[in-house]
Amino acid sequence: MDKHGQTIDFLLTEHRDTEAALRFLKKAIRRNGLPETMTIDGSDANEAAIKRYNEEHGTNIIIRQVKYLNNPTTLFKRLV
Repeated sequence: MDKHGQTIDFLLTEHRDTEAALRFLKKAIRRNGLPETMTIDGSDANEAAIKRYNEEHGTNIIIRQVKYLNNPTTLFKRLV
């Protein structure tokens, strides 16, 4: 059993904004459930989207931000 749970990848482009990141986040949560922790790259849009989601839904998703990940995608990890 993977202690880190599910991983959802997506490619970030230079034009990705908070609204786009929030739309993706909501879709990912609908399909995969609410994560306890999310590991993201240095994207300000992703961080802002998670914080906004927490405020709007009364959740407390923990953000683990890594400036440079080993690959060019953002990783959302759901802890088991």
